[in-house]
Amino acid sequence: MIFDDLVGKTVGFLGVYFRSFALCYEGKKHAFTAVEDEKDGHRSMLDEVKPCDLAEKIFFSTQIAYLEIRKEDSIDLTGYCLVDGSGHKWLEFGTNYSDDYYPLFVFEYDPPKTELGTCTY
Repeated sequence: MIFDDLVGKTVGFLGVYFRSFALCYEGKKHAFTAVEDEKDGHRSMLDEVKPCDLAEKIFFSTQIAYLEIRKEDSIDLTGYCLVDGSGHKWLEFGTNYSDDYYPLFVFEYDPPKTELGTCTY
């Protein structure tokens, strides 16, 4: 599966493992890795989001949330966000351009904070 084909869709989220993440869409599980640009000497930019082997990583076996995949193209970030129904960004990755001189590769996983026994998604 090509990751960009999922932009704008709501998917089941199975978690993050280093710079990889897993999704469930139309009953099938898919894993992807956000790859830094190898040609950039500082590896400060997102190169691609490529499929990876689901079996080689550790993810939840069932969805922990349903998230919409959004493409970001703002002054600060060119990349992607996975957002829940309340607008919380669970995962954001891409190239941060807030410093015009030196872009920065970002991969930020921020599940919502919950109290024991409650769920926010």
